[in-house]
Amino acid sequence: MAQTAEAQAFLRRLGELPDNSGVDLGPAITPSLQDEAELRRLFATDRENARLKDPYVGLVDVFGQNTERIKKIHARTINDDDDLHKHYVMPLDEEARRKDGEMSMAPSMEEFKARWAIFSEGALSQLTNWDNVVAAGGGVLA
Repeated sequence: MAQTAEAQAFLRRLGELPDNSGVDLGPAITPSLQDEAELRRLFATDRENARLKDPYVGLVDVFGQNTERIKKIHARTINDDDDLHKHYVMPLDEEARRKDGEMSMAPSMEEFKARWAIFSEGALSQLTNWDNVVAAGGGVLA
């Protein structure tokens, strides 16, 4: 899939950010969140809008070109325990938190399947045909 214009703009903004720990992602993310809000408004009020005809609108092909930055953790800089509890409701121990720059997604389909089996406790292990099945949300992103 070719990247949409919106995805290309997002990847460009992300690429323009400094490549150091604790960088504010707001300048890269905010325009995309605003665009998503507009897409949601159009979906609710104007289903025939030309933007909604694109089945990939609002998506970024994470396997496409110039996507290395979105595949890595951009960890918050945590200064002390107060700072930790300000950012997280249920914080992980330091050893369990992914470090800045580590991969944020499974490195292979085999690794994803292994993680998925653990997360889903094998609930879908008997599903042999995944055509027209969508798995979305934090479990897929974790």
